Parts: sequence; structure tokens; C-alpha cells
Amino acid sequence: MAILAAALAACGGGGGGGAVTGSGLPTGATVNAQAASTSTFTAEAAVPIYPATSGQQALLSVGALAEGGHAVAWLEPDGAGAQARVRSQRFDAQGAREGDALSVSVDALLGAPAAMPLPNGGLVVATPVASPSSVDKPWITRSAIRVQRLAADGTAVSDTDVGAVLQNRIGAATMRYVEAPALIRWDDGGFLVGWSLVDDDGTHKTPQFWVQRFDASGRAAGAASMAAQGEIDSPFALTATPNGGWLLATFHRLQGRTVLRYHPFQGASAPVLPAGAPGVAEGSTLVPLAGGGSVLLQPVQGYGALQLFAADGQPRGQPGGLPQAVAGGAALRDGGFVAFLDTGSGLAAQRFDAIARPMGGATPIAAQRNLQAAPMTWGALAIAWTATGAAGDTDAMTQRLR
Repeated sequence: MAILAAALAACGGGGGGGAVTGSGLPTGATVNAQAASTSTFTAEAAVPIYPATSGQQALLSVGALAEGGHAVAWLEPDGAGAQARVRSQRFDAQGAREGDALSVSVDALLGAPAAMPLPNGGLVVATPVASPSSVDKPWITRSAIRVQRLAADGTAVSDTDVGAVLQNRIGAATMRYVEAPALIRWDDGGFLVGWSLVDDDGTHKTPQFWVQRFDASGRAAGAASMAAQGEIDSPFALTATPNGGWLLATFHRLQGRTVLRYHPFQGASAPVLPAGAPGVAEGSTLVPLAGGGSVLLQPVQGYGALQLFAADGQPRGQPGGLPQAVAGGAALRDGGFVAFLDTGSGLAAQRFDAIARPMGGATPIAAQRNLQAAPMTWGALAIAWTATGAAGDTDAMTQRLR
């Protein structure tokens, strides 16, 4: 159970607000999406995702559904040892639970899986696995990332391994294997699996970050490829962009601090930083926007700052200030975005339009700092998080902002 507890911990990602200072894009900037809403968010009541198994749940992800609702995936124990279960619960466009939760059993011995609800209500799960390569050669270990896909009715539709590595353990000073799966998806149903290929000398891990893209039918789109070389013992993060591209964030230690560097792929754009800048501050969030370009939300001496970037990565307008520390951000389908602010007494969601003008005041939300968000239709947002109780119990929660 200790192994599973560690895997659950690895899964995770209201108060008032003050004045927000934004900065606009040049006049004439366009958003090729729905018309921006002019209202402040209304926060609906927060609800537990799946009360039937409350107490040891850990959020994995939240995703919007094509029909207008959303779905939340989480991890929970499933018996003794490292056995665990990934579940996904759908909610309709009015926020009511819809159908039974999807469920797939996984082995969390080698670390927590990644999971992502798909737009059609299905689910994709990526889990690190390892076993002897054959009965005849048990000293050779095969490790891989197992990718399982479920249809909306819970039927298993695909089960495949990516990134397989063989390691002869006899006399090996360094072990090579794969771990730390990650998942992102797009509105067309396609998705991308990422993982770390590590060389482990028993003291440190030197990672390479690999990816494999799949189309909406679950077929591999091209071959797996290495996206970046990582620094010793460093993680990575993936972000999907609305135009079908994606970003890889790598983490780097420089003079006692950590910075992030964003690497764009397949039509995505990343901020062009000033010459000599090593990266952006740890705790920053880069949010790709529906109209193209992105907004960078950064921590600055206990407060926050935002900067818009055009599709070519160049800054647009001047930086803007935020009155509290940044706890994350999310794009909206109307072209705007949301900054999640830590007010000291809880989190609040501050809405901005496509040119970074604040829309009303910040809305207190029930989420804790490990929240994730998924943009829904007409400027609404679904958020989810792992709530930790006084006794240490954990439950996956969700709330809609509209």
C-alpha cells in the first residue's frame, strides 16, 4: 500500500481578489472563435466526483466533452499492494453526472499512470510496465508505456505498448527503462503520449523525453520520437495547443533556482525570450490561446504578472500585474483566459478577454492549488482537483465556472 500511496501522491498538478492590471494587444487583434462573454464568472457548487470510493482518490485530469459537458479521471487503490484503478466520470452540459464511471485496472508498482478523458466520452490511460523479456531470458527486462483506450460505454478498444526498452541486468552499472507517462489531447479526439527514457546509475537519472502521437481512431500517427534531452533528475510537462500543436516544458537548475524552457512542436508557438534569458521562472504557466499566441502567467515576489505573446512568439503589449500569487491558468474557448490567484484565504478565478483586459472581479472557487481546468462552450470552464481532508483523506472534486 505504501507504493500505491506514493503513486497517489504523485498525482497531485475561495477568497476575494484585488484590482487587476492588464495590458492589451494592439488594436485590431482578432480572435477566430466564439464572441467573448462580458460577464464575471458564476461559480456553481463544488461536488465530489465519485462518493462511492471516497477517501483515497487522486485527480489525474479533466477534459471537455464534444456534447458540451466534461469528464474527470482519477486514480484510487484497488485491493492490496500496488494494484490501482483509473476511473472517469462524465458530467452533462448542465453539470449532472451522466452514465456509469469508466474503469480500468492498472499496476502502480512502477509509478502513477496518466489518464485523459476523450471528447467522445472515452478514456485513454498510459501506465509504465515492466516484465522479463522472455521465459528463456529472465535477466533481460522489457519496460514500456502501456496505452489503453476505452470507448464511452467502457468497452476496451485498444491496448498497445510504446517506447519499449530491453535491459540486460547482468553486470549492468546503469539501468535503462521508461517511466513518468504524460497525456494531452485535442478536440478532434487525437492524443499524444509522452514519457521519460532514463539511464539510472543508482544515484541519478538522466532522462530523454519521448512522445508518440495517436489519431482519433487510436492509430499511431508516425513513429515515436525524442523531443528533448533532459537534465539529470529533471521532469517534463506537455501542453496541447488549439491549432493541433503541442509544447514540451523542460526544467533546468541554474545557480540554485529552477527555470522552465518551452519547446514548440507541430505548429505550436513558444515565447521568444530576451537574449540571454535562461528561461521563465518556476511556477509559471504558459496558456496557449484560442485565437493564436499565448499568455504567460508568472510569479513575481509573492504576486503575479502576465504577458501576451503573438503567434510568432513575440511579446504583444506591455506586461500586466496581478494582485496575488499565480496558482495556474487556463484558456477559454471565447479567446480569453483565466488566471487562478492565491488570495491567502483560498483560490479565486480572474477572467480576462482576448486582449488581457480583466472582466469583472475575481470569483472565489473551492479548488485547492493542485487544480486542473478544461475550457467548455461559451466561455465556461470546468475545474477539478484533489481535496485533502483534515484526516488526510483525499477526494477528487469538480466545479463549473460559467
